[in-house]
Amino acid sequence: SVTVAFAVSVQAPGAGVPSGTVIVSDGIDVCQATLPATSCQISIKTAGNRTLTVSYPGDADFDPSSAVTTQQVLDGGADLSVTKLNDRCVLPGGNRTVYRIEVSNLGPDVVTNARVTDVIPAGLSNAAWTCTATGGGSCVASGTGNIDTLVNLPSGATAVFSLSADVQRAPEIVVSNTVTVQAPTGVTDPQLGNNASTDGDPIGLYCDGMEDPFSD
Repeated sequence: SVTVAFAVSVQAPGAGVPSGTVIVSDGIDVCQATLPATSCQISIKTAGNRTLTVSYPGDADFDPSSAVTTQQVLDGGADLSVTKLNDRCVLPGGNRTVYRIEVSNLGPDVVTNARVTDVIPAGLSNAAWTCTATGGGSCVASGTGNIDTLVNLPSGATAVFSLSADVQRAPEIVVSNTVTVQAPTGVTDPQLGNNASTDGDPIGLYCDGMEDPFSD
């Protein structure tokens, strides 16, 4: 069950205190409360997007009113997500570059041993990485080469990786670097579309006709 808060107010030039009940429904499940209450507990039994309608049917002195809000209901599990970026438009050939990787658990369940994988692509070498976690999470502090490690993430926690690697000087290819996160066996991830993130940049010195501001 979750608490749905509401407020019933009188618009000017009206005055007074409304009476009666307020009903909250997603079209299947319902809760209601008698004014002057400001919330009720609703138990939604199926997962998916839900439109909650909050209705005040009115009384002898006041007109009916209603409002709607849309919520996503998760069927347990944990929504893991990952983002990767390097804030560059080109990779500096012959120099070192750094990627920032953020792995988050959007909840609701705790995740133990989610697998984070990043295979270093052609064009990059001598990779090394560090990891720090916030929100009660934990991860291996550092490593070299490909990232293939496990993280522990309570709901709301994030593990942040800093991945650095040497960029080849030539040829000036496009380097596409992808990181993924996978829930452990027994944990449902309801949103798989945010479990991978790719950053692709060409090796070079110039961005859209201008010299890369991050290059020497």
